[in-house]
Amino acid sequence: MKHSLNIYLELLKKGREKRRRMVSILLVLSLVVTAVVAWNLRLDSVAATVEAFCGYEEHTHTESCTLEEVLGCDGAEGHVHSVADCFAFENVLSCVSEEHVHGEECYNAEGESICSKSVHTHSDACYTKEAVLVCEIAEGEHVHTEACYEEKWSCGLIEHVHTSECFSNTEADLETAKIWEETLPELSGYWAEDTASIALSQVGYAESDVNFILGDNNEKKHYNRYGQWFGNEYGDWNVMFAEFCLYYAGVTNDYIPMSAGANSWQIKLEKQPYYFTNETKAEGYVPAAGSIIFIDLNADGAADKVAVLTGVSDGFYNTVEGDLNGV
Repeated sequence: MKHSLNIYLELLKKGREKRRRMVSILLVLSLVVTAVVAWNLRLDSVAATVEAFCGYEEHTHTESCTLEEVLGCDGAEGHVHSVADCFAFENVLSCVSEEHVHGEECYNAEGESICSKSVHTHSDACYTKEAVLVCEIAEGEHVHTEACYEEKWSCGLIEHVHTSECFSNTEADLETAKIWEETLPELSGYWAEDTASIALSQVGYAESDVNFILGDNNEKKHYNRYGQWFGNEYGDWNVMFAEFCLYYAGVTNDYIPMSAGANSWQIKLEKQPYYFTNETKAEGYVPAAGSIIFIDLNADGAADKVAVLTGVSDGFYNTVEGDLNGV
């Protein structure tokens, strides 16, 4: 259910209970302790039992692996045509007689033959077998040179040591909207409540272990549902997760413009009337479930990550945070 900004601002000013149904944005410092759901812990080491997808066997040449010179040329040196390999036999008509069967035109009105041709139908005896050259190599046209040979290892393998990239399967764990939409809860029609509900419904999801690409400094960038939805399937998905929750809660881009990074999103929103910092929030204001919390880890005024607020108790913000690599 969409609410106008004017109604929302009035609700904030009066502090009515219904404000919990709106989406608000709040910047908090790292000094505020948040209770978060850790749901994306992983190890970067690769176990020896993990399947490699590079198509190569891990191999290092030993003394038993020798280089051999192998003919790789298609040409036959000093070629001489042979009957068995270079010729095909075809039936060729050798008969000098013309096939002819008498017709009406061969007789006059009295029934007398006026045809000068003899009756003849070709039989097997009229044909002889002749050899036809079908070989495409001319006799004596090729002599092998050094260019005709190549070196190959007797083991039949290339030297290869698996790297992280060998263990990536870019066809694994792919999702469509139909798949992730089946994980969403029943919605109430109120933005804030639905944003929090959707965030909680996603707890337990983890990005793909085996579908990844290597980024800067060989850092693994894992395929994830929220990047697929956003259009950046291997991107950092902390912000994209929160925007995913807002989107499926029905919050429009006109109301809360989206961005791929926490700080860039903060800059887009900081002039909006629903954006607050600890200094600018109204007296007594407590963010309600469904608010988006911008977290400033080093207190420099720039947001480093975001989380979806699911509740406040005993001074703690209970949040769900996407792409969390630790607590």
